[in-house]
Amino acid sequence: MVILEGRLFQQLIKENNVLRFIVLGLTVGAATCLLWNLFGQKGTFSHIVRGICVGVFSIIVVVINTIYIGASRGIVWDASFTTHTILGFWFFLGIIITCITGFQVFLRNLPTRFHRISAYLTAFFLAFTLLVAFLIPTLRG
Repeated sequence: MVILEGRLFQQLIKENNVLRFIVLGLTVGAATCLLWNLFGQKGTFSHIVRGICVGVFSIIVVVINTIYIGASRGIVWDASFTTHTILGFWFFLGIIITCITGFQVFLRNLPTRFHRISAYLTAFFLAFTLLVAFLIPTLRG
């Protein structure tokens, strides 16, 4: 609640370019980390850190966007936003499953293919979530 009432956040809402820049940077960072994990070396400490960054960056983006949109213009539950929300839900579910399967692979309790499949599905849902997010203004206009 303090964040919503703070002068800094209110100023950032007025100057929405700053928030857009932060959200874009975090989104690009999450997508880059995810792609790097898909095509980079597996099982290293940096692989784990990048995976954590994907989840943390994505959660921060959702929180910033929810607070910003809710405070500035309100959330419009049209078909494009609902689709974006549903795909985002599956993306976050994929992150959770990927973390669990990755930990099980680390403990040698699970073959790596389950972790790989969940990571590819997570990337698929991230790609389509972002595609719909970028299309929302076009579809509304």
